[in-house]
Amino acid sequence: MNPWQNIWAPNLHLPWSGNVSQQIEPEMTWFFDGIKASSGDASTERQIFEIASYGKQIGWISEVVLAMTELPGNSAVQQHPSCEKLKHLATEVLRIKHVENASMGHDMEKDLLWLKTHDHTEYSLVAQKLRAILEQKDLQTPTQSADTCS
Repeated sequence: MNPWQNIWAPNLHLPWSGNVSQQIEPEMTWFFDGIKASSGDASTERQIFEIASYGKQIGWISEVVLAMTELPGNSAVQQHPSCEKLKHLATEVLRIKHVENASMGHDMEKDLLWLKTHDHTEYSLVAQKLRAILEQKDLQTPTQSADTCS
């Protein structure tokens, strides 16, 4: 286009139009930057969080506390209201995880059936990979976690 023709083809950008630049990687520093200096070091918390999330940390502590309440001579602790709340919380967490896992299994089954009817070659490759995974004997189950105390 010749420069004198630009008058007939203006470059007009309305709101929400034009070139867009977007960072796709999630920015999580806001979470750790919210930690007050008197409460801890945000950088340290971020590094610890990369090792184990707060949910994992609380889960491990809850397991230890609940196991300690079952020891002989702890009947007063067992009857404490907070102990009952912690037991209820642990039960609810297990229930939620079970529901989510069942949903994931259902979705996987549905996706495999779809793949079988729409792309048999890809289905065969996925089936072969799944058979190899299912035949592995050394898979760790949650009860065999290496993170247990000894």
